[in-house]
Amino acid sequence: MKKNLFLGIACLLACVSCSEDEVSYDPRKTIQVTEGAYIINQGNYYSGISGTLTYHSYTEGTTTQKAFATANGRALGATPNDGLIYGGKLYIVVSDEQTVEIVDRRTLRSVRQLRTSTLGEKGGMPRKAVAQDGKVYVSMFSGYVAVIDTASCSFTGTLQAGSYPEGMTILNNNLYVANSDYGNVTNASLSRINLSTGESTLLRDSCIINPVAISSYNGNLYILDSGTYDANWCSVEQGVRKMTAEGEVTRFCEGTFMALADNRLYTINCPYTIPATIPSYWVYDLDKGTKETFIDGTDVVTPCAIAADPVSDHVIITSYVKGEYGYADYNANGYALLYDKTGQKISRWTTGVTPCGICFSSTKK
Repeated sequence: MKKNLFLGIACLLACVSCSEDEVSYDPRKTIQVTEGAYIINQGNYYSGISGTLTYHSYTEGTTTQKAFATANGRALGATPNDGLIYGGKLYIVVSDEQTVEIVDRRTLRSVRQLRTSTLGEKGGMPRKAVAQDGKVYVSMFSGYVAVIDTASCSFTGTLQAGSYPEGMTILNNNLYVANSDYGNVTNASLSRINLSTGESTLLRDSCIINPVAISSYNGNLYILDSGTYDANWCSVEQGVRKMTAEGEVTRFCEGTFMALADNRLYTINCPYTIPATIPSYWVYDLDKGTKETFIDGTDVVTPCAIAADPVSDHVIITSYVKGEYGYADYNANGYALLYDKTGQKISRWTTGVTPCGICFSSTKK
């Protein structure tokens, strides 16, 4: 009897905690200042290194490692791949565990763990997340997008996407999904999903061969395409594609990473080639049509991720450290570099292993 009463109270508290999310939350209108950043560390699946969460506070100048494990007494597990702050929650997408961890963004205490396996045959390995109007959308390698209701912290359904979907963006109440086809090229596409009707349309173009991320600005889509490999396993055709509102697709620039904040598109071009390509770091003003060097890259060993914060105008680039033989060490803790929008370095801090995801924590007015 006491056990049932305790479980009932626990479930009620979880529901109340979820319902406190602000479903109309708009960071561009309500955020005043960025306090810090969360770094999602993948770990190394093949070396048995669990993923972790690092928090760096701008205001305190402190860094907390393994922040999720400290708050919850358990590890994130294998290959956390993305993080998203929406309302009062941080959503952590853990690919090889097939889970989405929902935690309080302040305390990092778990609110609920969702397993994509509960979605049946439509469930699959979760990859990336975006949010709008009280819903969080999570792409899955099964070819579907899971829908999470932020009030109940539960899955409410799925949306049809394409082959091996990755990054997403929302534009004019349409969810655009980058369907990577796992690099196989033949079924690469974008999905345009009407969020009012659920209708899904595949968009194909010869320029789109391995799309992995997608952002929008001024009615246009900017698609990061990882390209493919030549006979010597060197990267080719990697870069950013631009799709206009009319559906015209063009090759915009080279790049293997990108981040978009307002009218500024930041890119890193660091493809695998023999001989090695010297990485380049650029910023494009999408209004003026100009291109400038962002940083010279001397502080970066091997880039792992980039993110741009439209609130603070800060940019974070994460990197692996150099190993014993002069190459990136995939089993060691990496690091993060914080820059202002002109490329001036502000600070550096240690992360976990493979710092692949970045999200900014901000206060509201």
